[in-house]
Amino acid sequence: MIILDILEETYSALFANRVRTGLTMLGIIIGILLGWLISFVITYLGILQTSVSLSSILLAFGVSTLIGIVFGYYPARHAAGLNPIEALRYE
Repeated sequence: MIILDILEETYSALFANRVRTGLTMLGIIIGILLGWLISFVITYLGILQTSVSLSSILLAFGVSTLIGIVFGYYPARHAAGLNPIEALRYE
């Protein structure tokens, strides 16, 4: 039974990781489309001449990925070093 519990926890963690990855990719796609749409509307209204280049999309993707890694890694690393009883205790 212990092996089944371990497998269940592993599959749950993998599923949660896939959901987070999917939500991240969805956020990236929505962000790119929203940025392109805003750029198009600004150009269409004649307020300012804008364009969205591939390099700006790659730069935004890289920055958002770096922020996600840094601000996801630090809390995870900190939590991994805590005693589980102390981590769950509410102050």
